[in-house]
Amino acid sequence: MWPLISKFPRAAATILLICSSGLFPRADAAPAAAPDLAGLLDQLLPDHRIQQNSLISATGGRAAPAELLGYDVRAGGERLAGKPLSYAEGNLLTFDLYWIPQEAPREKLSVVLRISGSGPTLGEVYPIDTTGWQIGVVSRQGIEFSHVRGWYSGKGALTVALRANGAGPEYVLYTAPIIIRTSNFPSKIDPSKLRGLFGNDLVPLNSAFRIGDGASTSVVPPAGEAKYRALVIVSATGYDGEPVAGEPVCRVKAADCLDATLKTGTDTAPGEPARYDQIGGNKLPAKVFSQDAKSMDYVTVLNFDKPCRPHQIVFQYLKNKGVIDVKEVALLKSNESN
Repeated sequence: MWPLISKFPRAAATILLICSSGLFPRADAAPAAAPDLAGLLDQLLPDHRIQQNSLISATGGRAAPAELLGYDVRAGGERLAGKPLSYAEGNLLTFDLYWIPQEAPREKLSVVLRISGSGPTLGEVYPIDTTGWQIGVVSRQGIEFSHVRGWYSGKGALTVALRANGAGPEYVLYTAPIIIRTSNFPSKIDPSKLRGLFGNDLVPLNSAFRIGDGASTSVVPPAGEAKYRALVIVSATGYDGEPVAGEPVCRVKAADCLDATLKTGTDTAPGEPARYDQIGGNKLPAKVFSQDAKSMDYVTVLNFDKPCRPHQIVFQYLKNKGVIDVKEVALLKSNESN
């Protein structure tokens, strides 16, 4: 038995009209095609249907007061229908959640939405308006979730949980894999500070990004006739509980110019001073570029085999934990002009 659908008067009326015309055909009318009830029902149901909810709380006890039938989701207004879900960071995600109450509401309910991966977890809590809820009748809730650019990209997981009485037991109803595509953003590094190290040969590309498990991105240098001798990268790593000195972190490749690997402690290192000290501290070859009480950045130079003009510089994260936070990418000019 399908649950009743609430808040869809137009679609429900369409079903009723079609059924009525099928029951009372005109005597002189040609046989009418059977209505596509399956198609109409499909319009009433969410794009992403949940086959099984986890209705028992992590701490045990009674079942969750509502079941999640499924959801629709848009990123920047574009409907996401593929599996796994994929969208670019920096987007506003708009969800429609379809709830089926299992009991009359006895307490305040809220829904917890989380996006997690090898980097920081994003999470928001939203109150649910249960006014008018009826047992077995689907009710739809719209929420907006902002995935901040530069927070995290790569493989991740979407989790939907139900919470009663604010800080009450949490029922994890659904979890699914997602892919967050990287969206580069302008660097906040002062170019004059880099030129203080490398002189006027430095050409900042004004590009920053944060990539994690399974993520990659690229930086496109400006077109021109100049040739370059090296790549400069300002970065730090994070969200890795046990960093290892010498471990490959990120592959950097530019066709006919460079194919290199950034390594922990050699080219980049943890942004947290305590973890930096944990893997060797001041004995590491990674050069500290900037430091404050809570975080550190590092600068590395990757020399080209010969002067060249890179058309695209590709960064591919290599680990299944943690992230690399690239703060700026720059090129060093060669003395050769062509």
